[in-house]
Amino acid sequence: MHSAAETFQNCGWTAYLVTLLTLVGILVGVIALVVAGARLKYARFAAAFALIAAVLPVAVGALGTMYGRSLVDRVLMSGAIDPDKTELIRQTGYAEAAMCTTVGGVGTGIVLLPALLALGAALILKPR
Repeated sequence: MHSAAETFQNCGWTAYLVTLLTLVGILVGVIALVVAGARLKYARFAAAFALIAAVLPVAVGALGTMYGRSLVDRVLMSGAIDPDKTELIRQTGYAEAAMCTTVGGVGTGIVLLPALLALGAALILKPR
């Protein structure tokens, strides 16, 4: 089991993009929650937008995993690797690349809370 810092580091540059999207998603979710609480007529639209923003971190994490796996494959195809160590490098590289999906999943989980609260408030509270 890796620590959070190791997971973030192994994911690479994609982790920073996931973090940015997570922070933006939290902001969008809180704004949608405020709009729903104020009973504005665009509350459902804002909640839907917040749900879309919640999906972005895991999508970028999955793209980071695919990118990492392609880098591992490219290195293994280059011929610069000792054939005896190819399988070990593939397993290690794929495991590190998969951490991007974990980082994205955590980001999506965090963003889903205000988005779902906003959706619930938008559906329960009728606009003025």
